[in-house]
Amino acid sequence: VELMPEIVPEKFGSWEPLKNEFVVEKISEIVAECWAHEGFLWSRKKPFAVGSIQFQVGKACVHSGVKVDCALGAVPQCNLIEFLQKSSEYLNADLSILHLLNPVDMERGAKTRTVVPAANGECYFGITTHDLNKYIPDVYWAMIFGPAYVRFFGLEKLLSAPFYLVKQIGPEMVYMQLSKNIEDMRTNFIAVDKVRAKVKKH
Repeated sequence: VELMPEIVPEKFGSWEPLKNEFVVEKISEIVAECWAHEGFLWSRKKPFAVGSIQFQVGKACVHSGVKVDCALGAVPQCNLIEFLQKSSEYLNADLSILHLLNPVDMERGAKTRTVVPAANGECYFGITTHDLNKYIPDVYWAMIFGPAYVRFFGLEKLLSAPFYLVKQIGPEMVYMQLSKNIEDMRTNFIAVDKVRAKVKKH
């Protein structure tokens, strides 16, 4: 709400269709209600944005997840990055991603089943614990590796990766970015994809 006021939810619920009006002043009550149902879904029309929070239940070895999908340009890039970093630190995330899909990525994602067609004609992008048990499906425009991956790859290995930008944002947390602007994923894809290939080789 503070970092991305442009896409504050209008509707929310624990299942669709979303019928409840979102009131910022009642956010504590809303979170408590959705927590009881193991999930929080939200949406708004203009600018378009949808999101979800899925809570880990019981002792299953699966990740909880926070997902935000918004129209390009709806939120300033600097705010998106700040949200990614602060939420990752607060939640002690294993892996966080900020990405802009393009035709090549959609084709690659279809092969790994991280991109699947949605009923409205759009595409759904997501990575599950099942995916991460096997591999990290790809290198995305901005990524944050948390404690589990910092220990696995090694801090120095991550900090020396040939990204456009790499920085340590916590004792065991590294932020990495493929290019200056997220729009490069569509407007300058070939150059960004070359950087991505170097990162994978590294």
